[in-house]
Order: sequence, then C-alpha cells, then structure tokens
Amino acid sequence: MYQFVRNVLMDKEITDLTADKKVYLIKGTNATAPYVVYTFIDEWGAEFAENEEIATNYNVQVDIFSKGDFTELANKIKVKMKDNDFYRTSANDFYENDTQLYHCVLRFNYTKERD
Repeated sequence: MYQFVRNVLMDKEITDLTADKKVYLIKGTNATAPYVVYTFIDEWGAEFAENEEIATNYNVQVDIFSKGDFTELANKIKVKMKDNDFYRTSANDFYENDTQLYHCVLRFNYTKERD
C-alpha cells in the first residue's frame, strides 16, 4: 500500500510543482518548499467473511508545505488521488509560525480488497 500511494503522488504533474521533484514518507527531512509529505494515519478492517478480513480501509494524510500559494499543487493531488479511487475526507490549511510555511493537510480514505 505504501508503494501504491507513493506511485500516485510521484506523478509528474505533482512532482513538477515541488522544489525537490519528489514526495516524502512521514517527514520531509531537509526538503525545500514547496514539498509534499504523506503518512498513513490509520487502517482498519472494512469487510469480513468467515472471521477473515477481506477488505482494509486506509486513512492517508498528504501534507503540502509551501512559502506561498499551494492551490495548484493541492488541486493536482486531489485529482490524482480521486483518479486512483481515494476519496477525500477532509482538508485544512494552516500557517506555521516556527517554519514560516503554509501547511495544507489533505486526508483521504481508500478501501483495498484482499488479493
């Protein structure tokens, strides 16, 4: 699942809008803004049959850190995630005084059927 999310977010339309041309898992160590970080914040059994989990829900958070307008990057991420069967559950914007960066938080859910 980690690789699947990474592949979705490493789309050229997204990475072309980042300074480092890549996305980061959990923490953007030494990243240059604008940059994207993704994290799995929860997972749980979605469907069961005969006491076996047959589908899992994943809750993924995608963070955008930027010195300015991040709207185009956020919109590209929303489209790419939707195109890959994620649905957005929330979006919040912040300004971080300590880093002086704008911070956009996008959360998505995805249900994966067992192979």
